[in-house]
Amino acid sequence: MEAVKLMDDVDENEVLPNDVMYGVVIESYCKEGRSGEALSILNEILRKKFIPCPTLCCSNIDPLCQEGKVDEACVLWKKVLKRNWTPDNVIYSML
Repeated sequence: MEAVKLMDDVDENEVLPNDVMYGVVIESYCKEGRSGEALSILNEILRKKFIPCPTLCCSNIDPLCQEGKVDEACVLWKKVLKRNWTPDNVIYSML
C-alpha cells in the first residue's frame, strides 16, 4: 500500500507524522476491509507515545464491528476511555 510506504519514508527522514498522516493510512486499511492492519497501526502509534486525537482512535471501531470483531472494538473503546478523552458527536455517530 502506497500510504504505508509513505509513512516508512517519513520515519526514515525523521519527519514527525501527525493525525492526518496516520489517519490516511488507517482509513485506507479500513476501506479495504483490513481493520486488523489498521488496528495494528493504531497500537503502534500508541506505543510510540504519539497522542492521536480521539476521532482517529475511534475511526477503527465501526470497521471492526462490521467485520464481526466486536471484542477488539470494545478493547479499543476502553483504551479511549482510559485516556480520559471525552467523546464528541463524531465519535458517538461512529458508535
